[in-house]
Order: sequence, then C-alpha cells, then structure tokens
Amino acid sequence: MRILAIIIILIFIVMNIYKLFSVGFPSYEAHPHLGFIDNINRTGVLAPYGHMLIIFILSSMVYALGKSYFIEKYLANELAYGTITSITQSTNRVNNKPLINIEVEYEGVVGLFKDQSSDFGFEFNVGDMIPIKYQKDKPEVAIIPPDAISISKNKNRKIEKPQENLNAKFKLLEINPTNENSTYQLVGEVIRDNQPIRKASLEHRIDDESIMKFVPGMVIPCRINGEGEDLQISMSII
Repeated sequence: MRILAIIIILIFIVMNIYKLFSVGFPSYEAHPHLGFIDNINRTGVLAPYGHMLIIFILSSMVYALGKSYFIEKYLANELAYGTITSITQSTNRVNNKPLINIEVEYEGVVGLFKDQSSDFGFEFNVGDMIPIKYQKDKPEVAIIPPDAISISKNKNRKIEKPQENLNAKFKLLEINPTNENSTYQLVGEVIRDNQPIRKASLEHRIDDESIMKFVPGMVIPCRINGEGEDLQISMSII
C-alpha cells in the first residue's frame, strides 16, 4: 500500500516539475486597468512558487513513507518488546483522525515514535509491553510495526506496573524452570536511570497461562532496595 502511495506521489511530483519548467518564472507586468491581484493572476508570477511548494510538500511525504518502508523492510529485522513510558497527542492528523506519539524503553534505549496510529492509544497504555522492530546492533533505528496490536494479542504480553516506589527496571535475559512446580528462575540485569547496574536472578511463581508472556529482551518495571550482594528486587507480574 505504501509503495502504491509513493508511486502516486512521485507522479504528482513529476507533473509539478514539468509545469514548473513549462511556466518558468514570468515577470510581473502591471496593466493600467487591472488591480494588483488581477495583475498577479494574469501574469502568473506566483505560479512557479506554488509548484515549488507542492514539490517540497510531496517530496517530504515520499521521504517519510520511504524511510519507514525501508526501515521496516530492510533494517528492522529484530523483534523485541519494550515498555511504554508515555503516550501523548500528536499535532498531526491523517484522514481527520488524530495521531499519537509513543515513547518506549527497549533494548537499553528510549525511543520516541511520532505520529503513530490512534488505534495504538486504545490498545496500549503506559506500562504496557509493545512490540518493536529494530536494526541489529543499532537499536535506535526502529519502528513500531503496523501489526503491533495483533502481535501483542497473539503473545498476550502485558506487565502490571506497580503503582508505588518504582525506581528501576529488570531486563529479562533468560528464564529457566526450577524443581518446584510453576516456579521459574528469571535471569537478567537491573537497570536504573537507563544504565545497567548489575546482573541478577530471582525465582518467581508463574502460572502456565502466563509463562508465554516472558521472552528474553522484555523489560519489567520493578522496585529495588539495597546495593551489591544485598540488592533486593520486587515486581508485580500478571
């Protein structure tokens, strides 16, 4: 769909470039019996600048569409789940529908994804996990995939954000079963102020229906107390 839109926009760009070269830059010539506005319309002195403005706007649209398509198609091949840290209203609209800006913390970086579909705002809230596709070894090159809602529903990844005393995050690296029923060892690293503090592991009871939520790379809001070997981690998990 985006390729078709880009092709259509390119056709309009070519048409406006052709008109620009056809019209050129005519001089303003005042006719004694016409007013200023009528003389502008008669001579077409502003026409080339109108074509230039249209070319600029259409070129910006092609760049935005092409960039997102290129990133999604060729660069963003790694899938991770990030934690939504803020959702704000965008000043832009598409088909008279408002867009939103989503800030997400994932893979040790915080990315702001501008002008996202308002559908995401109905499905996701601050603290929820959202799928992110990013470039390997360069996580700042990333997008929220258009099918993020269906991906999230299929995997049902949602973390309950504790409402008080949040001061860190736990990035899951491994999950291993233990000898106890429905108890798993979560191995990961503790992150505070966007900086990894240390690696840690803890055991958590997780029911069979919820275990599918947990994959390496997911970030879980948590609370930590103490330092070094006395570090204590607590988190609330759905």
